[in-house]
Amino acid sequence: MKTSLAYGVAALALATAAAPAQAQSLFPFFDNGPATESTMAFRAEALRGDAYEIESSRVALQRTRDPKVRAYARQMIPDHQKTTDALLPVGSSLNAAGNVVRDDEGGPFSSPLGILTAPLTVPVNLAGRIVSGQSLIDNKPGTPGQRVALDPRRQAKLQELNTVSRRDFKATYAAQQVAAHREAVALYRGYAEDGSLPEGRTFARQALPHLERHLDEAARLDDRYGYGTPAF
Repeated sequence: MKTSLAYGVAALALATAAAPAQAQSLFPFFDNGPATESTMAFRAEALRGDAYEIESSRVALQRTRDPKVRAYARQMIPDHQKTTDALLPVGSSLNAAGNVVRDDEGGPFSSPLGILTAPLTVPVNLAGRIVSGQSLIDNKPGTPGQRVALDPRRQAKLQELNTVSRRDFKATYAAQQVAAHREAVALYRGYAEDGSLPEGRTFARQALPHLERHLDEAARLDDRYGYGTPAF
């Protein structure tokens, strides 16, 4: 489970907005449609999924000493941080409406934003730094380290993880991970086939094998600890 997340990402250069961040998205194109087709919808849903994965795994590290669960959780945090960093430009956040907005609210960006062009790699010490840092989830974008406004459904799942009994925690976490990664695999697979931007389809294809590996590992946890009940 110590494999690193490393894959090349094609540039997704998107024009920036001319109005202040609080007024509109940084990405002023309107490709309304399902998340498997719309780049805006795909980006928002992928970022929410990453935020849930990171925060739920932080909770796991706080609530259980089981070595298998902890090893899995420590892998999820840096892997999903890296896809977040690829999808969300520095100095921006995803707000509750699903729009990427600039954090400083001081006017328009002057340079293009988009998916990073450098290969994504996971530094060995990244997991510990994120675990001890601030939560990724934020409903007030702009706070350093808090970049994604989570949707109510995933917020409820995190609440469940925080309140379930310690006896039932491992089963609940494992079941949630299976369901969440099934969603992520379906999202990325669908966008890889039907997404509105070719660069985004390349990104989705490159990320998909890592998500499929996460799903396989989550299924093994669920086989070991789970009750066989759906979590999402």
